[in-house]
Amino acid sequence: MSSADGKIVPWYRQGWPWFLILLPATVVVACFFTLYLAIRHQDSLVRDDYYKEGLAINRDLARAQYAREHAIAGVLSFDAATLAVELQLDNALPTTPGLRLEILHPTDQARDQVLTLLRAGDNIFAGKAAASLDGKFHLLLEPARGEAHLWRLRGTLVADVSGISTARLGAD
Repeated sequence: MSSADGKIVPWYRQGWPWFLILLPATVVVACFFTLYLAIRHQDSLVRDDYYKEGLAINRDLARAQYAREHAIAGVLSFDAATLAVELQLDNALPTTPGLRLEILHPTDQARDQVLTLLRAGDNIFAGKAAASLDGKFHLLLEPARGEAHLWRLRGTLVADVSGISTARLGAD
C-alpha cells in the first residue's frame, strides 16, 4: 500500500490487517478462558447411581402408593434464622420415633443435607439443618434407618435466607 505522499507502507503499519488478525485471536483467547473455567469449576454429579435408581423405580412407586393409601402427608417449615426444621404431619405415625429427611439441591451436590427428625409431639417432628438453605431444594422424607421403609414423601422447598419457608410433602 502507499501513503498519501506516495511511499509504500509495510502491511504491519496498516490498521486493517491488525483488525482482521484481532478477530480470530480474540476467539482463541476466549477458547482458552472457557477451557480454564471448565477445568477449574467442574460440574458435580448430583446422583451417580442412576442404574440402581432405575432398578428401584417399582419399589419407589410402591412406597408412594403406600403413603397415598395411608394418607401420609405433611408440611415442612424451615426457619433460616435458627436453621430449625419442623414437620407437621396430617395423620399420626404411631410407631415412628424418627424420620430421615434428604434436602437435595438440584445442581450442587455439595449443598445436599441429610437430617434426622425426631418426634417432638403428636404428629410433629423436629431437627436442625447443618447449613443455611437458600434457593430451590428437593425434599425426600422416609422412616429413619433401621425401620421398615414402607413409604416415602416428596416435596420442593424454595428457601429464603430472611425468614420461614414452608413446603408441602406428599406421595406425588
